[in-house]
Amino acid sequence: MVEYTDGSTRSVPVRFTDWTPGTDHRFGGEPLVTTTGRNRAAGGPDTVETKAFATRPEPLKPQKRVAAAVLPQGTDRGVMHVFDVALTDRPDLEFPGLST
Repeated sequence: MVEYTDGSTRSVPVRFTDWTPGTDHRFGGEPLVTTTGRNRAAGGPDTVETKAFATRPEPLKPQKRVAAAVLPQGTDRGVMHVFDVALTDRPDLEFPGLST
């Protein structure tokens, strides 16, 4: 959900691919970083290939100011990890895998 300073809101879907998907990249996500291994919740490492994904940009109303980007309170599976959120007023920026 995007909240604007004028009190209006806009629903923006937030969907993530599992970070150990093999080649099953869902929801338009593009892998930006690939590593071998991760830390397990129970302690110790494993050797599964993991990926950090970028989601497709979501155009917002340029005449409005964003007050907040509100993430979902929960997920239907696993744990959601968000490493970065960015805003730009440059719609011409390139995004990996995005064709216009």
